[in-house]
Parts: sequence; structure tokens; C-alpha cells
Amino acid sequence: VTLNNSNYKIIGNSDTCSYNINQKELIITSLDYSKTYDGLSYRSFLCTVDGLASTDAIEEVCAVTYDSSATNAVNHGTYTIRFTLEQRSKYKNYNISTVYGTYTINKRIVTLSWGETTFTYNGQNQGVVVESVANGIAGENVLSTITYNSNEINVGNYTRVASLPSNSNYEIASGTELCSYRIEKRNLVITYNDQIKTYDGKIYSNYTYTQNGLASTDKIDEVISLFYEGEGVSKINAGSYGFNVQYDQRAK
Repeated sequence: VTLNNSNYKIIGNSDTCSYNINQKELIITSLDYSKTYDGLSYRSFLCTVDGLASTDAIEEVCAVTYDSSATNAVNHGTYTIRFTLEQRSKYKNYNISTVYGTYTINKRIVTLSWGETTFTYNGQNQGVVVESVANGIAGENVLSTITYNSNEINVGNYTRVASLPSNSNYEIASGTELCSYRIEKRNLVITYNDQIKTYDGKIYSNYTYTQNGLASTDKIDEVISLFYEGEGVSKINAGSYGFNVQYDQRAK
């Protein structure tokens, strides 16, 4: 400190004084962001700045670089938006605190379209299946990742449930994951053959028949047990006789 007034003189150490300019508190916060899965990465994250001096621009203080764990993320999940700061000319004027945001990639909702819901019994596992998936990303075969509850074999009404793996980027729209279907009875035609023999003094018992419609997995005695009634079953003498065929139901 100097004086322009000649009547006074500064003595001692009172002509100098030290002072400090303390760093200004600055908080940089990465904003939360969420989107629906689209098969693409996202790199346009934003930050807010709290405490920047009105005379400064953030570019004079630091440059923000986001961590690749967020910028390269593609699949469904939750990620932390971390970042690093590159010092610029006014960086040392601030005491900087950082707050990381959250990046959420939500599952994409797809709608299922089911196929044929009526089947004829064939002795094998059967069940309605999904024929197409709406709202999937082009080039991604969501259909092939669908799994179902158990198939059914026997005649009856059933409900099929479709599901996707827990780590899938997709979620089935509510109401389209279930489908009712029915397995109907199979037509089975049994034709009893006319029988001819030469008189031999014995009761005839070698009756024969043909069937049409039996499932390839089944045997006729699993379906019905045949037995014969009527006058023909006990006749011995020459003549023409009629007979009736009856059956008892079996397991199938």
C-alpha cells in the first residue's frame, strides 16, 4: 500500500496484507435417463451444474467424459452414469463434487399372436404355439426364445402359457401370454368282416375285423375290448347267421 499524501509516512508492516480467494463449491450431477430397449446404445447423457460463477462457462472449468459402462450399454437393465472430468483453465477455482445418475433400459413389450387352437387326438404331445410376435426389433428372432408349459396328449380343454427368459430384452404384453386350445376325439371306424366256413361240427370263433383311424402310437386293445353276441356265435350247422359286436372301453 502506498500513500499519495506527503504529510504521512507508513511505518512498520502495515503497508502489506495477505488474503485468500477460496475455491467455490461446484456440484456436477449426471441426469437420470430411461428408455425402452431398441437394440442401440445411447450416448447423449446430460449433466446439471450447480455453483458455477456467473462469469464462467463450464467448458472453461472442465470437460465431462461419460464412462463406457453406460454409453455402451444395450441390453435391458439398470446402469450407473459415471463420468470423469478433464481439467480446463479455471478448474482450480472450484471444489467440485460429482453425483452420478441412473440409466435404465426397460424391456420392450411384445404382443403374441397364436396359431391353430383345435387339434385332433393323435397319441402325441400337442399344443397351440405362437405364430408371430409384434413390436420386436427387426432382425431379432424373439419367436425362437419363447417357451411353453407342458404339451398335452389326451382329449380335453387346456391353457397354454408362453414365457420369455428372465434375461430377455422383451416382455410379453399382458393378456397375450395365455391361449386356450382343445384336443378333440379322433374318428375310429371298425368294420367287422363277413365270415364263411365249411361245416366242421364246431362253433366258429375266429371272427375278424378291420380298423381305420387308430393313432400310430396306440393299439386297438388300449382303446376297446371286443366281444361277440347273437345267434351266430353258438351255431354249428350249415346256414346264414347274424352276430353283433360289442365293446368295453379301455384306457384310451
